[in-house]
Amino acid sequence: MGRVFFSQADATDYAPSAGETMYDIVSSQCEEADPPITCDEVALFNWGTGETPEVLRALVELVGCRKIDPDPYQCELDPAKGLKGKLYLPKVWKMQGLAFEILHKLLVKQQLPATAVSITSLDPWFLPGEEACSISYTLEGIKDRAKLLDFDVYASNYCKATATVKGDFVNYAYAGTPDVPIRQKTVDADAPERGSSGIGDWNGESEAASGVLAVRPDKTRYINAASSPYTVVLRYAKDDSHKTAFVNLHSFWPRWSGTGGARAVVADSLKIKWTAKNCPGGLQGQIQVFDKDGMVWRQFLPASKTGNGDQVYDWTDGTAMVAEDKMPYRVQVQLHTDKDTDDGFGIAAMHTEVRLFTHPQIGTFDPDHEQEPQVLEFALAPYYAGPDPPEDSAKGRKLRLARAGYHPGPVADGESQSAYIRAVSEFQRDHAKPGVDPAERLKADGTIDALTKTAVAAQAPGRRALFADVDRSDLTADGDIQSALNDQATQTILWVDDRHSYTKTEASSAPYLLPNMGLENCHGPMDADGDIKQAKDRKATCRPWIPVEVSVPVMRSGDTLTGVTVPAINDASRAATGPIRIDWTFRDLAVEDKIDTAQYQASRGRPQKFLTDTFAGIKGAHNGKDAWNCTHALGGIRGADYYQAPFGANDDSLMPWKALPDSGVSAVCSVAHDDLGQDAAQVFDPYLGKAGIYFHPSIIAGDGYQFRAQVSFRDLPSGSTHPNWKVLRDRYDATKLAQAHSAPLRRSCSSRGCSGPIRRRLTSHRRSRAHTARISAGSPLACAMVARASCSPRCE
Repeated sequence: MGRVFFSQADATDYAPSAGETMYDIVSSQCEEADPPITCDEVALFNWGTGETPEVLRALVELVGCRKIDPDPYQCELDPAKGLKGKLYLPKVWKMQGLAFEILHKLLVKQQLPATAVSITSLDPWFLPGEEACSISYTLEGIKDRAKLLDFDVYASNYCKATATVKGDFVNYAYAGTPDVPIRQKTVDADAPERGSSGIGDWNGESEAASGVLAVRPDKTRYINAASSPYTVVLRYAKDDSHKTAFVNLHSFWPRWSGTGGARAVVADSLKIKWTAKNCPGGLQGQIQVFDKDGMVWRQFLPASKTGNGDQVYDWTDGTAMVAEDKMPYRVQVQLHTDKDTDDGFGIAAMHTEVRLFTHPQIGTFDPDHEQEPQVLEFALAPYYAGPDPPEDSAKGRKLRLARAGYHPGPVADGESQSAYIRAVSEFQRDHAKPGVDPAERLKADGTIDALTKTAVAAQAPGRRALFADVDRSDLTADGDIQSALNDQATQTILWVDDRHSYTKTEASSAPYLLPNMGLENCHGPMDADGDIKQAKDRKATCRPWIPVEVSVPVMRSGDTLTGVTVPAINDASRAATGPIRIDWTFRDLAVEDKIDTAQYQASRGRPQKFLTDTFAGIKGAHNGKDAWNCTHALGGIRGADYYQAPFGANDDSLMPWKALPDSGVSAVCSVAHDDLGQDAAQVFDPYLGKAGIYFHPSIIAGDGYQFRAQVSFRDLPSGSTHPNWKVLRDRYDATKLAQAHSAPLRRSCSSRGCSGPIRRRLTSHRRSRAHTARISAGSPLACAMVARASCSPRCE
């Protein structure tokens, strides 16, 4: 039997001096006894435990510590940092004058330890669906007080999205639903006393009954970056009477401002915030802070911070402690009942997240972003998501024309758009009437007559390749095109078709052209006064509509904030991206004059005037750089709202991505596709996690672009902004999310004829200017496309 001490009411209250240890206090301040009173006895007397983690918890929370030691009895104490700031020094029970040979009853009260749970390790981030989130924990206290261990997950600013469908596009309005759990699971209904174990079977799967991460029947749903970070909650209790109790941590991510020696942590970013709900009263607890290497700070929570509701703790100690090379810093909040409560309860909350990859070198080459590492993955996007529309419909014909390379504009539009009419006219100029012999060209007036419908329906995809190698051999395989777009050292041609030559001829030529040829002169007579080609081009030449998409890499659990290896992008990472905003911007590039004067014939093609004007007279400014591209007045697209001119937006968006101009930042933005609870027909699984847009450049030789795709968390100009974006703004360094790469793309203009005998007969009449353009695309959270053009005649 151990020694018996008088009750705490008769003990000596002792407030340690700052820096004292329990070893110091017990050896010098406890009463003399034989054998001497030990530290273990003092711990049992005060807190009902001699277990190292439990003694350490009591010292931190109740007495106060200024320096933690693995041996709790060697911790340097500081009563200013504890809830009570003191401990009790016991007195050995002694009783004089007890009679012999009489039974004396002695009532002894045993002190019992408090119930608590702590998260001892947790992955800071992981890739849902591919990796499991590793969680370790330790239970404190005895089984008679608690044995049920539950595991919950809550999202940051969790919300419900209400969809509004307009045509083929969906807009959303958001409403907060922060109390909806993403995951709820009983880890152990009969957990071992003072056990330490882990949870390794959660791979980020969502079980949300409602909201933007809700599960559809027969489908698996995972958490994503858009709703990060996620609060992992471990709840330890006697029974399920506290089943609804939880703590939801608000985002915590230290930020810095300034440069060089003036760089300093932003004080407001060190405020630790959380919301507690349905927890029992009278709790005590502590906050722990971890850097990338482990715990760096822990402190008791005053009674005012342990109740239900919104709480804020200003971590002022962190100002002198945090360092950027020690990121990420994370917080754990622990609350629990005291040693006198038999209905034990403990709860611990800490963050994990799904995190987009940021490259440390991005932003270090500003303004020459083309030198930065490529991180985003680019590809051709679909012209239309979901099932193909009916063949005998405007959408069906537009889709077939687009896949064949005739640039009819957005498939989601109707039948009266000018781009569609131009594409139909071009298709008609390029095709014979079905079943007519001798061959006779379709009348190129843009009218969707029966013969045109039949010809379009019969047109196979890929008639006109969009891209070619530098040797001008067409690129047609999707894999080859994607490789070229994502290779910084590769130059790729983007074809722009311009076969609309001046076709009014002398009477002597008529027998060779009419009636079967039916060229419908587009550019007027060759001897027309002045240069009317630019005005004719606007009506007759199809500007390209190139569907582009980007995917963003997501970090795996082994990736670090300073790593330079870009994580592989796959279906799991795309599904884990969520609805994030992508901003599309561009710069002009200086013109490269590569006119082949030996082949140039002003009587056949007239681009040199426009090149000369561009070089000499129309240079302006755009995005902080020289703007060399041709103005609208001279046939180009530079003019008012130039920031959006080379992209399709609003009604000219690429389905399913509604693109919106944002004049506040001079960008066009689209949102990565995601399942937000809309009708199932509006969810397109192959495009989850991708953001897309139409690249819609001018057709003027000499124009050049460097376009970028950049992750952004600004509010959308439409107002339907995901409520967690404001959190993500502070969790990412914007300079690391905006980078470009150079996958060169050359833009050429060529003349094309129709198939069969008509094409052969047209050979001598196809003269045209040709553009060559160098385009660079891409980046992790950004891309660049560069177009530089020169002019030379080309015949096919």
